[in-house]
Parts: sequence; structure tokens; C-alpha cells
Amino acid sequence: MNKIKMLIASVAAIFSCNAMAQKVTAADLDITPGSTADLVLSLEENTTVPASAQMYITLPEGVSIASPKKDYAEGEILDGDNVNINISKQDDGSYKVLIYHDKTFEFKAAEGTLLTLTLTASEDAASGAQNISIEKIKFATISETSFTCSDVAVALNVAETTGINGISADQLRNGEVFDMNGQKVSAVRKGVYVVNGKKVVVK
Repeated sequence: MNKIKMLIASVAAIFSCNAMAQKVTAADLDITPGSTADLVLSLEENTTVPASAQMYITLPEGVSIASPKKDYAEGEILDGDNVNINISKQDDGSYKVLIYHDKTFEFKAAEGTLLTLTLTASEDAASGAQNISIEKIKFATISETSFTCSDVAVALNVAETTGINGISADQLRNGEVFDMNGQKVSAVRKGVYVVNGKKVVVK
């Protein structure tokens, strides 16, 4: 019962935030239709060790977050043995990300890599320059002190891919075609391959 009360208090504190000099960052990304890329979130310019966090992530059409996995917690400042990460898609298409620790555990540090989210681009994702928005970023401490961070805009380049004609029979015979795991292939099916260092989509 105490655990539940502490969790409720910690999460509730997120909604009464006091602005402080905190910063969440994420590097721009490249992704190819039919493949994945990691969105790495970091917490910087922070002197307060949080215990919970909440944010909303909006992705371009055709790009999604993979289902939650424990290895999301393998950042530098989360306690992977005691952390809970809930990711849920909202009615407006954004993803709500909630991070909280069991019992009275805090993050391991005030700054560092917070979270790695694996993004997946569908094979029909539109190519070109896109944007990822990370908004309503809020943190709370064990003592229920809370703070917000400014919204983050991440540039996502959805690279164009060539079609089936990009793979020749000679390339297959010579072992020049690789799957997305780096393994040479002698035949291709629907999917994404690497040929001469370029990603090729077979539809």
C-alpha cells in the first residue's frame, strides 16, 4: 500500500512543476523505410536527481516506437533493475512515455543518457525531412519537488531507397547483398537489403 501511495505521489507531483534549468537533448536521426533507428534521449544541465519522468513524443506518419522492452532502461541514469517504463499511444497519435522507479529508488544520476527508444519506419513511410516533437517533459523527485524541461525538436531524415532493380543476379552470386543483420544472402524476398553500401527495398 505504501508503495502505491509513493508512486501516486511521485507521478502526481509531475503535474505541479516548478521551472528549473534542466535540458533534455536528442540527436537528429536518419532512417530508411523498412528499417529501425535509435532515438537516444539525454538529460543535461541538471543538478537535481529525479525519480520519475513523463513526456509526449509525436512521430511522423509511418514511424512508430517499438513495443516497450526492459532494455529501454539501459541508459546511464536509470536503475534497470527497478525502473518501470510505460509507453502508450494517445488518441492524437502521440506516445506518452512514463518512467518511474519501484519503492524509493531515484535515477542513478542527474545527468546522462536517459532512455533509448527504437523507432521503426514502415516500408511506405514518406521520404524526406521530417520532425519528431518531444513535449510536456516533466520530472519529479522522491520528495515531490518537480520541474519541467523545454520541448525538443528532432530532425528525422527518411532516406530514399532504390527498388528491386537495384539487386542484380551477379551481385547475389558474388555475395554482395546483405540483410539488415549484416549476413550475406543468396536470394531476396520482400524486405530491406544493403547493396554496395546502400539500402535497397524489395517490395
